[in-house]
Amino acid sequence: MMMFQAAHHPQHKVYLLDQVSTTGNVEAYSKAANGRESDNHTAPGVMAELSQRCSSVPFTENKQQADLIVELASGEARVINRKGAVLFVSHAKTVSSKAKDVCGYLSEH
Repeated sequence: MMMFQAAHHPQHKVYLLDQVSTTGNVEAYSKAANGRESDNHTAPGVMAELSQRCSSVPFTENKQQADLIVELASGEARVINRKGAVLFVSHAKTVSSKAKDVCGYLSEH
């Protein structure tokens, strides 16, 4: 009798880097006082959308502890590993669609 075991994907801790100010969809870049893109701004709507769609993904507020970074910017969402390699890109227009794409990728990898 053969037994098959489902493939197990390790849980990656994910840090959200939100470089976009949102109100349901992408409107403008969030800028720090010195003109650079903010590295620590997370719009509540973005986090709520990702938390809802990625309920099994552990998010962390500590970038150093993260295995992956989800970077949201105007026009795209990217999943990046610790070494800086871009693993996935979504060019969806809305935050909801970007969250759906990113969560789909995270659940498969």
